Parts: sequence; structure tokens; C-alpha cells
Amino acid sequence: MLRRRIDTDQAGKLIQKGTEEGRIVLERLRERGIIDADDEKRGRSYHLSTGSYRKFEKSVDYVRAHGISEPRREALVLEYVHTHGRIERKDVVELCDLSKDQAGRLLTKLAKEGKLVRQGNPPRWTYYELPSP
Repeated sequence: MLRRRIDTDQAGKLIQKGTEEGRIVLERLRERGIIDADDEKRGRSYHLSTGSYRKFEKSVDYVRAHGISEPRREALVLEYVHTHGRIERKDVVELCDLSKDQAGRLLTKLAKEGKLVRQGNPPRWTYYELPSP
């Protein structure tokens, strides 16, 4: 699997110098605008910057690497249901590039908010539709 992010531990192992040296290298790359840093719950992680993707003419890959935002995922799911009448978890997995669990949580959230209605015999035959007007 292609890794799109790296942390200081991983960088240290790659350069065979340890975590602190990995942090120094990553911070130098960040200062030069080659990578960006994100502060996450488990610490800081790094990824290629927008400028790096643009330089390699891979701007679409930047969006793909950073994923689709939660509001956009919801809009995609609702648009799909408007068009096709219903949606299943496997459709959300493919549409939004999510895991099965993430897709299930998104559908459950939309159902709790009243934007979708759960139908079928859970769990195998579950699908979601728009609520009746």
C-alpha cells in the first residue's frame, strides 16, 4: 500500500539515523516548502505540499492523497441516492474511497440526521433511501 504520510519515527528508520534525525530532516523539507506538516492526535505527520504536487503536474493526486472532505462525502452520497434511488455500504466504499467501517458510520450518521432512511433486513441486505416527503 502506498503511504502518503510519514512521521519522525518512520523517517528515522528510513534514513537509519533515529527519530530525532528524522524530525530534523522532515522539518528542513517543510521549511523548503517540499512537504507540509499536520498535527494529529498521535503527533505530527508530514506529506507532500501542494507546490510539490503542482511541480510534478500531479495536482489531482494532491486532492486524492488528502481525501474527500466529510461534507463533500455526504453530498456525494446524497447525490448518488437522488440519482439511483438507493445506496448500499459497498457503493459508499467505492464512491468515497472509504473502508467498510467508515462507510457504515457515514450512512448511520446520515440516517440519524434524517437525511437517509435505513431499509432492508440488517445486516446483509441493508440499503438506504431518501426519506418520504
